[in-house]
Amino acid sequence: MSQQIDLHVYGRVSRLDPNKPADREDKSLAIQTQAFQDACTSLIPLLFGGRIGNIIGTYSDEGKSASRKKVKRPDFNRMMADIENGEIKVLLVLNLSRLSRMEQVEIIRLHLLLHDHNVILVSVEERKIISITDLANLLTTVIESNNNHEQARTIGKNTLRGSIKSIRDGQAHC
Repeated sequence: MSQQIDLHVYGRVSRLDPNKPADREDKSLAIQTQAFQDACTSLIPLLFGGRIGNIIGTYSDEGKSASRKKVKRPDFNRMMADIENGEIKVLLVLNLSRLSRMEQVEIIRLHLLLHDHNVILVSVEERKIISITDLANLLTTVIESNNNHEQARTIGKNTLRGSIKSIRDGQAHC
């Protein structure tokens, strides 16, 4: 038996404000990268019978929000194609939030691809192999997250609209 197991990793960093320096986001990607490297010698041996992880492929979408429908995530799409082509056997993510806030169709597609191609999904922070049940729960989380995100945006728009109206009407607004 090989002493190593080949891994692919996916990291994503949302751009909080495109007009501000990327220091915070850059640190987040560095933290994810370090967590992947650490997992190769700590978590992976626990999950895979003592075998050390060997990262052979990296996918990272920097400054990409998974909740924005207009934002393309080229490395996520490349990863999906690589799964379809049978190139990925074990996929490491920091946590499932790196995959959440996707459109429901996208998460179902990921779920089916992982299952159909026997890809093992590992969450570093949850310290476990993600099961089919976990992925089904992720779909529920995605739907809830999308609904909450949309509700927050609607409340924000309505609040802004009310503030603008108050200012136009000459009323003080705090």
